[in-house]
Amino acid sequence: MSFFNKSKSSSPSVPEPSTPAAAPPRPQPSRPATPSGPTRTKIAKGSKVVGEITGNAELVIEGEVHGEITLESTVTIAPGGVVRGPIRAISVEVGGRVFGNVEGQEKVQILSTGGLEGNIQAPKIPIAEDGFCKGQLDPSKPPKIGGESKKNAAGNEADKKAAPKAGESDGAAKDKPAGAAKDKPAGGGKK
Repeated sequence: MSFFNKSKSSSPSVPEPSTPAAAPPRPQPSRPATPSGPTRTKIAKGSKVVGEITGNAELVIEGEVHGEITLESTVTIAPGGVVRGPIRAISVEVGGRVFGNVEGQEKVQILSTGGLEGNIQAPKIPIAEDGFCKGQLDPSKPPKIGGESKKNAAGNEADKKAAPKAGESDGAAKDKPAGAAKDKPAGGGKK
């Protein structure tokens, strides 16, 4: 026994039992990593938001939203969720109810639990078998979100409406009263 005691005490190369400072570090409670992309915002069941929602965070709606939603991300209306107003987003998934027009840069999807009363504009518009849609479907890609302001988009629409019809000059369109073009038959003949 003394042999072990001597080697222990005389051999400095043998490490002493570990001290608390040398103990392996305790695992820290996991913290969510800072996301490099957009974050997620949730409007919980029983909550009601009135007003405009903008930004780039993903949005999950389980409660109610009364107002315009414009996001550079995904909007999900969960079963039981309700939106009363227009939605513009990269992608929209409708599992609840939407009362307003919807524009999706990539797609607007209506799930079997979802219903939408309004027009849809998106390159992809899948509608589940029991899903409900009342409105017009436009499979073209809407203007980029954040690219064009609403005023410019409205101005462009106004310019299109004010543009002269085929066969009319700019002066002719300006000189005619507002109802004159409607009263003239398409073939140019008399009434």
